[in-house]
Amino acid sequence: MIPLTWTDVGDGYGFWRASTSVASGATSDYIRVNYNNSKTTVAVYPSNRARAQYTIDSPEEIVAATAVWIDWPLGNITSARTDTLLGVVTGIRLVSVSGTASMEVLSI
Repeated sequence: MIPLTWTDVGDGYGFWRASTSVASGATSDYIRVNYNNSKTTVAVYPSNRARAQYTIDSPEEIVAATAVWIDWPLGNITSARTDTLLGVVTGIRLVSVSGTASMEVLSI
């Protein structure tokens, strides 16, 4: 599990942030999203082909490997892309189809 880390930009404002990277053909550990966050933006940077996945299952189901992971609406991508989740999710992970990839998650 990769936790979101609070980034304070001053005057009480800030955001939650986490990042991860994977080798070709690998799936990252999941980034745990806070239940009370209303918007989460995911940016994926593939060297070849990758996608993000999210789940609404409980953290216990994620740890037990019984969570259902849903591919993000953009599917497999070959260049840097972002998407914003407007609903609540419990976890986000990165899947490399081929080539290395990295992902950043920002949440408010």
